Amino acid sequence: MTDASGYAVRLAAVRTLTRVMEGRSLSVALSAATAQHERRDAALLSQLCYTTLRYWFSLNALLNKLMARPLKERDRDIQVLLLTGLCQLHHTRIPPHAAVDTSVRVARLLKKKWACGLVNAVLRKSMDSSGLLHQLQGDAAIGSELPLWLYQRLAASWRGQLDSLVQGMNDQGPMTLRVNTAFVSRATYAHQLEEAGIETTLCKLSPCGLQLKTATNVEELPGFLQGHVSVQDEAAQLAAMLMNCQPGERVLDACAAPGGKSCHLLESTSNLDLTAVELDPERLPRIQENLDRLRQQARVVQGDASCPADWWDGNKYDRILVDAPCSATGVIRRHPDIKLLRRAEDIQALGCLQQGMLDAVWPLLKPGGRLLYATCSVLPEENSDQVERFLAAHQDAEEQQVNMACKTPDTKHGLQLFPVSGQHDGFFYACLNKKE
Repeated sequence: MTDASGYAVRLAAVRTLTRVMEGRSLSVALSAATAQHERRDAALLSQLCYTTLRYWFSLNALLNKLMARPLKERDRDIQVLLLTGLCQLHHTRIPPHAAVDTSVRVARLLKKKWACGLVNAVLRKSMDSSGLLHQLQGDAAIGSELPLWLYQRLAASWRGQLDSLVQGMNDQGPMTLRVNTAFVSRATYAHQLEEAGIETTLCKLSPCGLQLKTATNVEELPGFLQGHVSVQDEAAQLAAMLMNCQPGERVLDACAAPGGKSCHLLESTSNLDLTAVELDPERLPRIQENLDRLRQQARVVQGDASCPADWWDGNKYDRILVDAPCSATGVIRRHPDIKLLRRAEDIQALGCLQQGMLDAVWPLLKPGGRLLYATCSVLPEENSDQVERFLAAHQDAEEQQVNMACKTPDTKHGLQLFPVSGQHDGFFYACLNKKE
């Protein structure tokens, strides 16, 4: 990496994270940024963004201790620059002199020459402050690397399991594959990966899941373009098993993008008549791309699950999947921008949205049919509490208990999975059957 590319990468990281602070999603901002860099530089750019967000709260607490006075709102980019510099010094193997020198240079590239001395002084001072950072991380709330409101909610709901939950939310999630058993068995595909020099272990919960020891580019996966395998977390793979579709059934995926669960349903059961509904028109093409790669067919519809009258054809479904919009707190380790973008007041609004969807699609289910309610959240307000409300409001609904071959948190309703270090993400499922 040349000096010029090193400066450019760090400048891009600062601009990307500044956009996140302003409300842009990391995936959108980073996609635009990495497209302008060579592969190696793009990898460093992603690492800087993800790692800085992962340790945002302890780094910000350290920065506040090192600064004589806080920066002004208009200098948010300098705050981000200092945080990325601190991240390089304390959470990467980048040489300290390179982290400091490039950060000073980026201050100039941001056209804030006045900040060069400040950046140099703060970062050099922090090199002698590792003990202070360790002390700050010893504070439970700061060390959780979560916004205070979220930490407090987790502490109230899961006090006995708080430490392991927080660790799982912050450890980097593994890359997990879903083998398309319509084409190849899991054992055969695991052997193909071994021959390609890619080490794997068998997932314990999903019968078609393989976890990679080291993440790799999908282009290097045997048969990826031919639809033999997809990237999907193990917990997300459970949806198809819990839906328990039968050949020829009529199925609705009410919140389908990007299409992973729809495709898994089609892979798992032959001759399904599946409708994939998605509200966001910009995400519809992704569903079709996945269907095409996996050689599957479904009816892809742009529509709001809360307003079926706009898209429903009047014929009821045997199975309905409601993978509802949620806080995404169960996948925060894969999307650390959630730490900055999600607000406490969002949870109530999301709860109302989830309730509206469940109430709206329930009449579309045949008697004897099953609705699977799913979220990637670890908050009871979105999960077990939501199911309790639904069951009280719908006398024709009954819950079918879900048992897994692993220890799971006790909940009044549904199956709650926490994100586990080195294993699956956080997910919630509840099977709701309509009485005959």
